[in-house]
Amino acid sequence: YEIPGLIVVTGLLVENRGPDAAHNVRINISYEGTQVAMIHHMQVVSDEAYVLRGGGEQHRFATIRLRQMLPGSKLFVYMATSDTVPPEVRLSTYEKASK
Repeated sequence: YEIPGLIVVTGLLVENRGPDAAHNVRINISYEGTQVAMIHHMQVVSDEAYVLRGGGEQHRFATIRLRQMLPGSKLFVYMATSDTVPPEVRLSTYEKASK
């Protein structure tokens, strides 16, 4: 959503559509290498507990970690910036090998 000349709000949805829980979820959001100066405001709304591990407001990136995302759970990230440039988003999960 854009208010011309003032602010652009971008939304990101991460959802576990699989049948199993996803463990050790890492979401990297980056405006590095773009004309965006910084994330002015950021709000995370999640069905699961999360931790902002780095960046966020007043930075050009954010790293969000979740221990798990159960099937059907969702995480929304809303970011306000000054330009209509989409962020680069990378998502990874890690499962420990069973013994």
